[in-house]
Amino acid sequence: PWGWNYSLRNMFVRAGIDPQRLPSDDNLFVYRYLSQRKIVNTFLDVMAGQPGFCGVSLKAEKAADCAQYFEKQKNAGGVVFKEPWSSSGKGLLWCRSAFTEKDLNWCQRVIENEGYVTMSPIYNKVQDFAMEYFIDENDESKVSFLGYSLFSTDKNGFYKSNELLSNQEIKDYLLTYVSEETLNKALQTIGNMLWQFHYQGCVGVDMMICEEEGKMCIHPCVEINYRATMGYLARILKDDFLTEDAHGKFFIKHFSTHDELVSFVEENKQKAPLDIQNRRLRSGFLPLVPVRPDSMNIAYLDVY
Repeated sequence: PWGWNYSLRNMFVRAGIDPQRLPSDDNLFVYRYLSQRKIVNTFLDVMAGQPGFCGVSLKAEKAADCAQYFEKQKNAGGVVFKEPWSSSGKGLLWCRSAFTEKDLNWCQRVIENEGYVTMSPIYNKVQDFAMEYFIDENDESKVSFLGYSLFSTDKNGFYKSNELLSNQEIKDYLLTYVSEETLNKALQTIGNMLWQFHYQGCVGVDMMICEEEGKMCIHPCVEINYRATMGYLARILKDDFLTEDAHGKFFIKHFSTHDELVSFVEENKQKAPLDIQNRRLRSGFLPLVPVRPDSMNIAYLDVY
């Protein structure tokens, strides 16, 4: 599942799934706690001030503090305010050049409903990427690094696509911006910190390469996603379903009408027919979900 909650678990129980296979009440309480954005602050505090890293996230419990922080940051690119429980580009308020009465009301409403907002400078982002981990709660030495994810978002932070590249290819690309020592330090420090929370399963930690004062640095913790992420999926697709020499992208695309979606699928099937060798995809266009009569969105691979 994209994320666990009580209603989803109840849906599975009603469908006949054994409750023993599903998260318990205690599990769901922990998942909810870990999914809030203030958890990021803990990780950034540990990395603060270390060479090669950037990243600040502050918690505000008063709307006036939001306005004050924007005044401090407005000449340095602005501020992004975030709801405590949201992800994938949702629940964000981008204030680049002004902080209006409408923005103040947004912050006030979120604080009243959810207790706080987080505030971060808007960085000069060069590249989004993530590190994917798996935590085994029963083994304190078992925080496994699953690989890198190289992905794209739009200017408002909404997910667009993932590169389908080998783990080494992504690492080599990141090393064109930062040193291997810095990259490994992020991997090890974040991995070590993840163990302190009582969670078992996949975790994706979103990061960024940023430019600050003419130098490249890593923002090591933009978001922590306690679930199987798009990056985890892209890692599996490349490693387990594509030929070794194949590259491509994994996309999520939205359409205004169903007819537009159908036209897009049919056109791309003709332009890029599938080439499958030894049960692996070498090239072509592959929808990953069925196109139903009411479909308006699609996930697909473009492999070459």
